[in-house]
Parts: sequence; C-alpha cells; structure tokens
Amino acid sequence: ALTIVLGGLVYLQIEAWAVTEKIQSQKDLAKSLKQYFKHNETALQYLLGHKLTGPLLDEETIDKPLDLQSCIFFTFTLATTIGYGSYFPLTAGGKVFAVVYSLIVIPIGGSILVAIAETALEFFKYLYSLTINKAKRTFKQFDKDNTGFLDAAEMKTAFEELDLPTISQQEFDELMLRIDTDHDSMISLPEFERAVKLLALDLGGLSEKDEMKVLVFAIAIWMGCGSLVFSLIEEWSIGDAFYFVFISLSTVGLGDITPTHLGSLIFLYLFTIVGLGLLAVFINLLSVVAQKAHKHAKEVARIAKKSR
Repeated sequence: ALTIVLGGLVYLQIEAWAVTEKIQSQKDLAKSLKQYFKHNETALQYLLGHKLTGPLLDEETIDKPLDLQSCIFFTFTLATTIGYGSYFPLTAGGKVFAVVYSLIVIPIGGSILVAIAETALEFFKYLYSLTINKAKRTFKQFDKDNTGFLDAAEMKTAFEELDLPTISQQEFDELMLRIDTDHDSMISLPEFERAVKLLALDLGGLSEKDEMKVLVFAIAIWMGCGSLVFSLIEEWSIGDAFYFVFISLSTVGLGDITPTHLGSLIFLYLFTIVGLGLLAVFINLLSVVAQKAHKHAKEVARIAKKSR
C-alpha cells in the first residue's frame, strides 16, 4: 500500500503540469466550438448531448486536474496489471516512470497478493472443513474394496499412511481388539471414528479436490459480493457490476466503465487484492492437479505397455 501511495505522489509531480496544459487546451477548443455555433443553439445543444462531443464542450467534465486519488488509482492499476486505461502518462517522464515502476512493483504485488489470498483461503477452508466428516472421508479412502468395512490389512495401511508411530504386530493386534468392539475382525465407520479419537490421529488437511471446491466457491462468493457492492455504490445494474468485476479480476481492464466514488475505489483495492490472489492460487492448484493427472496417465500407459 505504501509503495502504491508513494508511486502516486511521484507520478503526480511528473504529470500534473502536462494535465493542466491539456485541460487548458480542451477549454480553448470548447470555447472556439461554442463561438462557432453561437448562432445555432440547436446544433450546440446537440453537440453537448452527444457522447463523443459532449465531454469536449462540458466545462465540468473538462476541468478535472490530476489529483493524488487519481494517481494512486493509476499506480494501483500498474501494480495489479489491470490497466483500465482511465489514466495514462502524457509526458516522456511519466512513461519512463510507468515502465520502471511496473518492473519494481509487479513482482512485489504478486507475492503480496498470494500471501493475502492464502490467508483468505485458510478461512474458507476452515468453514468448509466444518461441513465435512474427515473420518468418513479418510475411511472411504482406505476402503479399497468398497465393502463399508476395513480389514486388518487396510487398517495397517491406514495407520502407516497416517504417520502412526511404528508398532509391532502384537501391539497392532492388541489395538485392533480395542477398536473392534463387535469382534467381527472388521472395522466399521463408527469403530474407525473411535480409533481416530483414541489415537488422536491427524487426518490432515483437505484433499486437492476439496481445495478446488473451496476455491471455486470462494471466488464465486467474492465476485458476487463485489458485484453487489459496486452495483449499490455506483448505481450500476447488477449485470454491469458483474461485468466490471470479471474484467478486473481477469486483468483485462477494458476501462469502458470504472468506479468514480471514493467508497467504491477503496473497496476496489481490497476486492482486487484478495480476488486476484485467490485466482492465482486457483491457477497454481489447477496446474498441480493437471501435472499429477498427466503423470498418472503416463504411469498407467507404461504399465499397460509393459504387461503386453
């Protein structure tokens, strides 16, 4: 945040005079156009109302000098690589600043985005973990034959993979006797849940599949909340607000619509930082899953080829 504010201050010093000159030039153009059409009020009103010529003649639209808020918005779009195009450098010095500043701040911004996103993701993962039965999920993972029970071999595999301290066969047999309350030599889900509590087993975090679910859910909720907030503050339709949110988080940044209210600008900074981070984590996880799937497919093909 400090880097973005300091960048905005520097950019303001470089570009302020050029923007002032541009405003004066636009005022002179507007004055000459108004003088030219002064005897034709109908034509003048038409030009004022047209979306292309209106901003050239409207003094309130023209007279908007560069301020710190605008410069911070500009440096923020550089740091996040969104680049809406609402503000852009007019001077050679400003263009050099944009290049050098981007080279410095984009890598820093990327690492910060991911760090913040991972914190937000842990919160969403915690909420999701409250909705699932870890013992049941782990039980199904080791029930290879899908009988609804774990035999001694499957339990031994489970203990090994769950990092239970190495025990002798006798100790394992004694443990099975304690867990197998109905003495049928098979471990049911309730018995497995009892074993988890008895041994204080760490069933680990969420699987990659579950993490993908959490990320998709988190991104959808985040985009929905963002759309609602921008719609309310900027008085956009929910469709335009969602469009803006998508364009922002995809870093396309077309710039055809951008926030103008201070409240929505402040929210944009928070929303984008978390949203871009979540997307970065999602893309990275997607890459890991794809690589594992490719590796597994190669291994299956190798085994199939070897068995011929």
